Amino acid sequence: MLIFVMHLLGDASSPYIIGEISDFFRDGADDNLTQWVSLRNALMLTPFVAALGGAAFLFAAMFIIQDRRRAEETIESMKISNDIGLYEKI
Repeated sequence: MLIFVMHLLGDASSPYIIGEISDFFRDGADDNLTQWVSLRNALMLTPFVAALGGAAFLFAAMFIIQDRRRAEETIESMKISNDIGLYEKI
């Protein structure tokens, strides 16, 4: 399901989005040079978005160790409280 959503949002919709951006840059001009330049400018968005995604990944990676420790501590505290609760019932 996740792969389907990724392809739906990325592979299926990206040509449409690039086309809309290219049409925005073209601004009604019909000569071939303007069409090529507008498509080139629209395609330059791809590396920019990839760089933003990489930056977001690196930002999230700074917190992964801290978050994992917190999650493990929470799980351990839940196990301890569950064990205490079982012993109290006996």
